[in-house]
Amino acid sequence: PEPGGPVKNLRRNLAFLEESTVTGSLELLQMQQRRRNLERVQALVNRIQEVRQVRRKIREHLSSSQYTSALELADSALQTLQTELITVTALRTVHQQLLEDRLNTIRVMQSTLLTCLLVNTPGEGLEKKRGLMAAVVCGLLRCGMLSEVLQTHRSSVMESVKKVVAEAISTSTEVLMQQPGFPAVSLPCQPEGAEPLSVEAQRKMSQALFAKRITEVNPQHFAFLIAQVFDASLGSLQSACATSDILTELITEALAAVRSGSLAPFRRQSAVSGESSPISSSQAAAEAMQPVGSATVDTFSRQFLLESVEQTRGHVVQVVHSRIIRLFEMRAEAHDNLSLPDFCSVLRSAFTFVNKCGAFCGAGSSAITPLHSTLISQAKSYFLKRHEKHLEHLEGVMAMEQWKIEKEVSKGAQAALDALVDTSEEAVSTALQRSVDPKASKLSPSEFHPGSNGTPSKSPTDSPVVQPADAPQGSLLFLGGRGFPVIPTLLHLIQMLTSYDELLFCFPFLAIDILLKLNDLLKLFHSQTAWLVLGAGALETLKMITTVHLAAGVQALSFAYALLPFLRARYGRVLSHKHAAHAGTYVWEKLSREIAVHRGEFFHKIANIMK
Repeated sequence: PEPGGPVKNLRRNLAFLEESTVTGSLELLQMQQRRRNLERVQALVNRIQEVRQVRRKIREHLSSSQYTSALELADSALQTLQTELITVTALRTVHQQLLEDRLNTIRVMQSTLLTCLLVNTPGEGLEKKRGLMAAVVCGLLRCGMLSEVLQTHRSSVMESVKKVVAEAISTSTEVLMQQPGFPAVSLPCQPEGAEPLSVEAQRKMSQALFAKRITEVNPQHFAFLIAQVFDASLGSLQSACATSDILTELITEALAAVRSGSLAPFRRQSAVSGESSPISSSQAAAEAMQPVGSATVDTFSRQFLLESVEQTRGHVVQVVHSRIIRLFEMRAEAHDNLSLPDFCSVLRSAFTFVNKCGAFCGAGSSAITPLHSTLISQAKSYFLKRHEKHLEHLEGVMAMEQWKIEKEVSKGAQAALDALVDTSEEAVSTALQRSVDPKASKLSPSEFHPGSNGTPSKSPTDSPVVQPADAPQGSLLFLGGRGFPVIPTLLHLIQMLTSYDELLFCFPFLAIDILLKLNDLLKLFHSQTAWLVLGAGALETLKMITTVHLAAGVQALSFAYALLPFLRARYGRVLSHKHAAHAGTYVWEKLSREIAVHRGEFFHKIANIMK
């Protein structure tokens, strides 16, 4: 090469080329560039055409209930508009339209899921649409709208349950109004010329009318009413629980799919040919377009969704229980005046309903609901009314006592006493069958070790007891193999103790309360015995107090003293270990010491007279 460098050499060589050859080479390069530009333009036009057709495809998917595919198309098209076609100003209105279509798709999914949950009956009806519901749940979970749907479902279910309970009450009331004995209560007539009542005033008057009817209705009619309410409520609760079970399964499956990354319902496939859509051909773009809640679901979100489903059950139970509590509160005063069989029948059906609600909702055996508390409160009120009457009656009977030994003891009194002191496991278990709450009818380990005849091995009759050797058998009341001469008040006391025994086994959940009141009854008996005889309080009815009266008093106290260990053994099987220990220290042992002190005073008085 000549001096001057490669540039000069190149210029010199080009000078020898013909002008036509150079021109042809440049034109070839320009044609290749134009071809590449045309291909890019054609690809852009195709993308624009595809985006414009997405709305039509979305409508087709929605009409065929392919909600997740419609949502996927909208997401992919929006991703394309935000990346590849972001510079195309003519598509800005399309972007807004696609956002509206996506929102509409979500709303349709929400409506579809709520319709499946609320309109269809549980069981077969929901199982038939399980596939559709699974896809919708996955879609709503992916777009972060599932919790909102669950809240809407909860509110709808609660309103539905309120309506069902109200209809059950209304229908039952209409049926009872046709029956004889139903209280005829009507709204007061408005005087002529008076202004019409407002809607709120009419509602309050209707509520007052209904409350008056419920208060005055007889036990049989009220039992029919609550039975209808219980049946309707259990049906609604069963439906809500079945729906919650299916929702829990679907959400768990969807969450598992999200965590595993499979997201099967959202694989971007063309709805027409089944091939990959051009819009989603870029895997990077598909992964970049992830709505809120689809990328990861943390433990808190998972727990929140599942708890939201479970809360629906709890809210339904609360709604049902609140309506039933109102009925029982209206009847509180009337229930206090019912006979024990009628009151137990009402409570037994209510406790059975509470236990069924707990079984549906998976509540633990120790769970206490407001309705449960209301029933216990009414049972306690019923017992306290009886207790007050027993105290008043015993005080009145003892004030009129002549302190004379009964010449004959009826077989009924002996049978009542035998049942009262039967501490065998079979007898206590049989008595517990009367419990209004089946869950409370369980035996506890006995504090004593029963002998072969069912009596405590440490017999209280081993202590000195004054027993006439020549007394006729028919004039004695036998307890633990010993015969006791009795006064009329003692027979009344046995009847009262039998009443307490019935109440305790009907309401075992009030066992410790009943025993404390039973302690008050026995304390009244032995304190009044000491005051009337030793303290000369009986001189208001007697001319003088003799050794015969002292002997009758000491026999009455000896009987009460001998009775305590039998009662302790019998009721110890019903109490919990904690309550049994409390009753043993503060009821039985203390009461035994007090009776023993009064007995000692009687013996001392008799001994002084004999001197």
